Amino acid sequence: MYTSFTLFLRHLLGIIIRPYETMRSLSKGVNPLEIIYINILAVIYIGLASLLRKGLDSGSLLLTLHFGKLFSGIIFTFIFSWGIIYFVGKLFGGKASPSNIFYPWLYSLIPTLLWFLTASFFYFLLPPPRTDSLKGQLFSLVFIGISITCFYWKGMLYYLTLRFGHKLSLGKIILSTIIIVPLAILYSLFTYKLGLFRIPFI
Repeated sequence: MYTSFTLFLRHLLGIIIRPYETMRSLSKGVNPLEIIYINILAVIYIGLASLLRKGLDSGSLLLTLHFGKLFSGIIFTFIFSWGIIYFVGKLFGGKASPSNIFYPWLYSLIPTLLWFLTASFFYFLLPPPRTDSLKGQLFSLVFIGISITCFYWKGMLYYLTLRFGHKLSLGKIILSTIIIVPLAILYSLFTYKLGLFRIPFI
């Protein structure tokens, strides 16, 4: 466990300061126990989101059901996006095995988790609707800045997943993205209709 945790921290730091080298390493496989630590981060987010949305007064049964719905939604969303990236990449000549995509894409959940945790934290500190006060505007500016950073980070990890996992060229990554993005939008609408996510957990 100690070794896997050390590797997790190394890879976590790596996708921040050395994403190119780290994602190339992840595409070759990792210690499977590292999955546990990313799951723990997901559970922390789901627990926080459940409490903020439903409140302690909702009762343990309702909180448990909401927790289970969100956790199932995250797992299914990850499997869906992993599968789409794998099969669409194969369509354009990708050479990856499922594991070559799985581990880089798993670590690409880190900016997603960071964004959702930040959104939940800001919701707790200053729930919407936020007024035109200085405090409200400051919160909005900071949140927009964090959102743009996470979006750029996520996009870079997505590109590196296809680049090192599938060994695709830039042109083929763009063609793959042209197919993947509409599928992601359709899936997002589907999860929105089900009441799982207002914003897709991708």
